[in-house]
Amino acid sequence: MGFLVRRWLRAGARRSGNRRQMTKPSIESPATTKREDESIPSADLRGDSPCTVSVVIPAYNASRYIAQALDSVKAQTFSDYEVIVVNDGSNDRDELERVLHSHSLSIIYLSQENRGVSAARNAAIKIGRGEFYAQLDSDDQWTPDYLEIQLGILNDNPNVALVYPNATIIGAA
Repeated sequence: MGFLVRRWLRAGARRSGNRRQMTKPSIESPATTKREDESIPSADLRGDSPCTVSVVIPAYNASRYIAQALDSVKAQTFSDYEVIVVNDGSNDRDELERVLHSHSLSIIYLSQENRGVSAARNAAIKIGRGEFYAQLDSDDQWTPDYLEIQLGILNDNPNVALVYPNATIIGAA
């Protein structure tokens, strides 16, 4: 599954009476990452031009499903995005990197010791350049119009900060 959120929501909000007042963070240049595998692009090679959406995919032992998740991103009707995959200490690192390297999407790849899904997402969000960030688990898939519909809702409703979709369960749980 996942959700789409305005990037400035991450910087926090302060209360103003009964209403929340959102504050936008200052824009900083993205951090660079250490590359252990020269064949997979990393954040230090991507340039600094902004995009609309940073798609964040944490991966832990995900080599079996991640190609399908990436295929669903590539099939989007909206295409101004970057894809950041964070290997969170996977035991299947070699296979995961093989899948990422062979995929036709341009992927920003980070690798870290296992610190959990939240830490993996946060690592990607820190370097993301998108105005919005979208969360996609490595074993999930989006319908082709996912980003287009969710961005439309956020753009049409500037007071909405987060959009969370419905889900369709396919196969045995």
